Amino acid sequence: MVKTLSANIFDMSYRIERVNELIKEQLMELIHADFPDEIISINFISTVSDLSESKIFFSIASEHSSTYREVISSSWRYWKVMSKKIKIRRLPKLLLIKDDMKADIEKIEALIEKKGAR
Repeated sequence: MVKTLSANIFDMSYRIERVNELIKEQLMELIHADFPDEIISINFISTVSDLSESKIFFSIASEHSSTYREVISSSWRYWKVMSKKIKIRRLPKLLLIKDDMKADIEKIEALIEKKGAR
């Protein structure tokens, strides 16, 4: 019984990984088609095991807040297009989230420099 359970967990995690990859590929195509002049990257995708939602953390090199708002507001349209392209029983709801990792890293580096100057 343990073998079956661990095999199911492995299959589930592989499935989530594959769904994340498909979402990333399709979403990048759609975003780059809408914003060809922007450098936009998807940094991380977290999909719930029941495929009800995917949190997609993305960043934009130019840091235009209007572009962030436009990308986030287009999530429903992206979901609609992707649901026709990706052959999956249930495409997760897309939650596009601005990734502030760059700002966090800069804050941490500033704190480290401050500590080192003492």
